[in-house]
Amino acid sequence: QANHYGQIIQLEPKQRVDANRGDFFIVLKGCVVTSGIFPDGHKPVFVDALRRGDLIWPLKQKHVLFEYETRTPTFLMKIARDKYRDFMSGNSYYETVLMAGELDLMTKHSHAAQFHFAKDLDRIKRVISLLVHHPDSQATQRGIEVQASKEEIRYLAGVERRSGSRAFKVLEDEGVLSFSGYKSFLFKAQLQQVDA
Repeated sequence: QANHYGQIIQLEPKQRVDANRGDFFIVLKGCVVTSGIFPDGHKPVFVDALRRGDLIWPLKQKHVLFEYETRTPTFLMKIARDKYRDFMSGNSYYETVLMAGELDLMTKHSHAAQFHFAKDLDRIKRVISLLVHHPDSQATQRGIEVQASKEEIRYLAGVERRSGSRAFKVLEDEGVLSFSGYKSFLFKAQLQQVDA
């Protein structure tokens, strides 16, 4: 059904997905980072790492603006605004699904916003936990390999470089993870006291 109404698009990392134009997207493969921004211009809050089957659509609530950016090469099913109603008319329960999805996203945002008051180490642990549990991570005999640099993790956590370096050192000393090169890390142990 979706092929009749939409098209599959491929996006490279660090490309924005704009749902504000009225288009509807389904993540088919890859990782899309969701950030929430209050209209008063506060710093973005990393909310979630979207995966296969997750939806991106124009939300009804306007208290928080959500931005979507690809983190890895990503495939999306795009249903254009003019085809959206026809696509949804075939699913009698779509309004319930979208309402539940919007509530879930707002709940995740609320939880993520609380981490702005947490210690930098806990903010970094939260980001690491979300990335480790994303399907793009690879289980190996040595641990779980995640394609993410220290800079990206710090950015998503909203942590400054110096404080982030201390947090990474603590995690490496505890044997939780080790960075292999510039763009990936190997996750080796459970994170303590973080509920992503």
